[in-house]
Amino acid sequence: MYLNKSVKVSLVIFLLFILFNGNKLGNKEILSLRRSKDVSEQSGLEKLLLIMGQGIENAPSFREGIELFRTLERSKLSTDAITEIWSFVVNNLLEENNTEAVNNLFSAASNYALGIRRDEIGDKGKVLRIEEIKKIGSELLQALELYYENGYIERTHYEEIRSKLNIVICMAGLWATSPISSKPMLMALAGGNTAIMAANTQMSVSIPGLMLASMEFGAPLIFESAMSEVNLQDPNDPAKIAIGYIGRSPQEFAEVVRYYAFLLGYDLPYAIHADHTTVSKDTPEAIDYARRLNQAQLSAGYTSFAIDPSSIPAVREETQLKVLNALTLEEFLELGIDENLAKVLAEKEFKKLKEISSIEGMDEEKINALMDYIESKILVEVLNGMTYEDLMKIPRMDERIARVIVQHGPFVSLAELKNIEGLGEDDTIYIEGMDKPVLMFDYLKTYLDLKRIIEINLYLSQFIPPQFGLEVEVGHIGRVDPLTGEAVMTTPLEAVVLIEALHKFGIRPQLLAVNNGTKHGIVFVGGKEVPTSVDVERTREIAQAIRPLGVALAQHGTTGTPFEVIKDRLAGLILKANVGTEWRRTALRSIPLGLFYRMVEWTVEQESKKDPKKFANLPTVRTYSREELLSSQCPYYALIMDPIKRAIGVFRDEIDNISGEDLALVISATHEMARQYFEAFNAIGKVQEIINYLGWGW
Repeated sequence: MYLNKSVKVSLVIFLLFILFNGNKLGNKEILSLRRSKDVSEQSGLEKLLLIMGQGIENAPSFREGIELFRTLERSKLSTDAITEIWSFVVNNLLEENNTEAVNNLFSAASNYALGIRRDEIGDKGKVLRIEEIKKIGSELLQALELYYENGYIERTHYEEIRSKLNIVICMAGLWATSPISSKPMLMALAGGNTAIMAANTQMSVSIPGLMLASMEFGAPLIFESAMSEVNLQDPNDPAKIAIGYIGRSPQEFAEVVRYYAFLLGYDLPYAIHADHTTVSKDTPEAIDYARRLNQAQLSAGYTSFAIDPSSIPAVREETQLKVLNALTLEEFLELGIDENLAKVLAEKEFKKLKEISSIEGMDEEKINALMDYIESKILVEVLNGMTYEDLMKIPRMDERIARVIVQHGPFVSLAELKNIEGLGEDDTIYIEGMDKPVLMFDYLKTYLDLKRIIEINLYLSQFIPPQFGLEVEVGHIGRVDPLTGEAVMTTPLEAVVLIEALHKFGIRPQLLAVNNGTKHGIVFVGGKEVPTSVDVERTREIAQAIRPLGVALAQHGTTGTPFEVIKDRLAGLILKANVGTEWRRTALRSIPLGLFYRMVEWTVEQESKKDPKKFANLPTVRTYSREELLSSQCPYYALIMDPIKRAIGVFRDEIDNISGEDLALVISATHEMARQYFEAFNAIGKVQEIINYLGWGW
């Protein structure tokens, strides 16, 4: 679309061009642009002179900057208009100059207009850096000014050309600071000892510090949002807009990341990742909601996706309870339980599985036998509903075994399958990457448990273009055994079965998230914060098992894991590490004190509505200093540190518009914490490997 020809709009666009990374043009160039402008236009230049080149803390307010950014994006030229201005430049301004650099500039603008990402351009010299774009753009604007001063062009035509040229320069800058697919980033570093940090930036003010640290230390970076933070309408209430607890839609989240990249001249390869597209209920509505969310994220400019139906395996507490309460007296007796105890079990309506262990006479042996029987009933029901065609979707399934299963079904228990040749106690299969052979029976059993997870992954992944990064998940993070309270960690076999099942249908994720002991957020025991516990040996087993399949581990819930554990024990085992809670905590230490107190007070108010006694006997919030409230010794700490995330959306505008010294404090604190994480992830300097892989020629 053609730009409004007024000089005022031209100045707005040029303002954004100048603010790529906060550097100044020389005074000579600035003064040359002041000629032939009226008073109102000069006031625009005075504004430009006031704010440019002073660093991000003196940039326009967030609200003003975002609006300018949106104006620029709405003003995007068509490829025909870009070609038109390119022709003018080449024919009139570059008679004695080499046109290669200018051609690259216009090529970058055209790529942006056409939606071609930087990772899709493999020729060296085609991907310009921001400094090159600014230099070429400045030279072209000066040449155009001289062309006009020498009388070769009328004022009206000159203003039109200058406005369009400014847009072209800015479009090239937008392209140079745009996200790329995470896929080549991950492929470039796969097999090494580096993990790419995926920063979950719930607060917008965390973004610039991360970008500046990434540029200073040459460390790769992914920005991400989870479904709980950034989403669409509530599927249970279509009339209600529920855009997540940070108060942004997918479009707004991606826009903020791209705005800061543009403002800072962040032209390193980075991705925007949609984390935890969760399907927590196995219903058509929940599955379609996940699809719609991914499509909205795709349209918004996300370049990496995580599909997560990991909370709905066949064997889970909800289903186990249903089967338990339907068991007959005869079934309990068949398990070897004495008649009196069997009657108690058969007559009781269980609300929670853990109630089993409170019944007198139910020792560990009986509980294990009962739970094994319940699991068998659940899985055999899944098996009995499968056709021959369904069975042949199972990786490593032999046609003969599939036919025998169909012929001899339906089955009463899974144990009957062990009578089938190929599924017996001695029928093992070799899986590269696993230390021991695996029973085909166990492989089949694992598939039956994951069947719906696999099917949902296959359905949702078909809507994600294959050029984008893909992460899947098995073993819901934070999941615990309802009887023991212990973590139910992902097994290597579960990881292999999921990936092989997806490969069978051409879906090839780069990443797998698992439950290896960590949890989201901050972990408290007895009101005290404790380090996150990663089962390093289990992590090693899973990483080794999926490596031959071309898949690497994504570590969720990294906040709280000691840096020495990450650096010394997880190096080479994980390729992507999610860090989210840390950036919220770091920002809370640095934002204006009044805003901090209001966020805490709002959180206390909301939590008190749920449990009035929780804070009843505590002193008021402002009795404590910020340092005390953020100390694990403070009685408020465990009560607010996770729930306070829901205050982010409520105070979003205030957070966004933090500026000056307050913003500088957040940036400085985030920058330093990012450095420590980059060191722990062995990521310093590793962005160059990605650039080399992409063939950008830097």
